[in-house]
Amino acid sequence: MGALRPGADADPRTLGRSPVHEVSAVTDIRAVYRAGHRVR
Repeated sequence: MGALRPGADADPRTLGRSPVHEVSAVTDIRAVYRAGHRVR
């Protein structure tokens, strides 16, 4: 499991639905960030 903290490498994604209740929600990506910049 990773960590989301200053200095850690991560490409966070913003999902449109909660994957806790619906696993297919992991494909509903609304935004992706790299190095603090939105790339999608």
